[in-house]
Amino acid sequence: MTEPMDLAVVDTTSYNYPPDEQVELARRLTDAGIKLWLADQTLNWFPDGLWTGELTPIATEWRKNAFWDVYSQGAFLAGRVPGSRFHFSLDTVRRGPDVLSQLMLTLHEFTGGNATFALGAGEAKQLAPFGYEAPKPVTRLEESLRMIRELWSRDEPFDFDGKTVSLSNAQLGTRSSDGSTPPVFVVGAGPRLMKIGATLADGVMIWSPADQIPEQIAALRAQAREAGRDPDELTFWGGNPIGMVMTYDTEEQRDRMAAAPITKFIAAAWGRMSGAEWMAEGFEPPLGEDWHYAKDLIATEWPEDRVRDVIDKVPPEMVELGVLFWNEDDLARHFVNAHALGIGMLSWMDWGVFAAPEQRWDATDRVVRAYSKARGLV
Repeated sequence: MTEPMDLAVVDTTSYNYPPDEQVELARRLTDAGIKLWLADQTLNWFPDGLWTGELTPIATEWRKNAFWDVYSQGAFLAGRVPGSRFHFSLDTVRRGPDVLSQLMLTLHEFTGGNATFALGAGEAKQLAPFGYEAPKPVTRLEESLRMIRELWSRDEPFDFDGKTVSLSNAQLGTRSSDGSTPPVFVVGAGPRLMKIGATLADGVMIWSPADQIPEQIAALRAQAREAGRDPDELTFWGGNPIGMVMTYDTEEQRDRMAAAPITKFIAAAWGRMSGAEWMAEGFEPPLGEDWHYAKDLIATEWPEDRVRDVIDKVPPEMVELGVLFWNEDDLARHFVNAHALGIGMLSWMDWGVFAAPEQRWDATDRVVRAYSKARGLV
């Protein structure tokens, strides 16, 4: 039987706006049956040197490095928008398994069971500027996930002496009213992270070219089976295309976004997962061969001259490959195709508003319409 199509949307610009606009965003997505994906952020995705009105149009209205606490935000929105559903992504470095356990169960309770959580190994921009160290981040994620499960199920104190996590006589009595626990996914690419998800979590992130997704899902299901789990209990989520997407209604909007300096930076930094992939396609990677966003981008360390140097190295051909320009029908087809490949919970982020901030609400309504079309086709 085909799994129902679910969707979680990151509205990247929502972090900066006041509560009444947060409520309006949650209402529009909830009315459409879409989850609001709240990602725990501290520093911006983009360098400070990029944050000028000339390079990034939305910089005139969106403060750099300014994010709400998404857990308070989620609880607030759950109270204001009945039926709202949430997908939170967070790391296992800045909080221990005790705090994570309590946080997730609290939101599970106060959203009426309408929250899922994705644990990641952490990004440099969230960690290094604030004094966090993660010498074995993937091991810490695995041990934290194991301990969260233990804290949710143990009624007596217990000990654990791991490589990154140690507990002594630990026990939390926190329980949801009905005894349930929230679904926990693993976020991030790479075989080890994905194996942790297949063997310990409820869901695994898939971020691969479409032609690789079926094989990847089959391998993860096999790993779950080998670990003594029912692979049908796993949810595969993500399904993002390789290349960032900006949506549009008119060709004039498309052309303006394609020409924006920030679009060139987006293509260079996220159009492929690494600089080596750009080299394989015949391009000199503007950020270097071993570039990777998660380990190399700390917003406050990038002055404007460094940013402009990157932008100047991006040819139009790289923009067209690294940034996908889709209309509403293109987006609907993507949802249908990714779901047919086995993605149970689709994820979505529209980068267009950074280049064209006047499209903010249009972009939200566009994904709502595309999701409605897609559900009508499955």
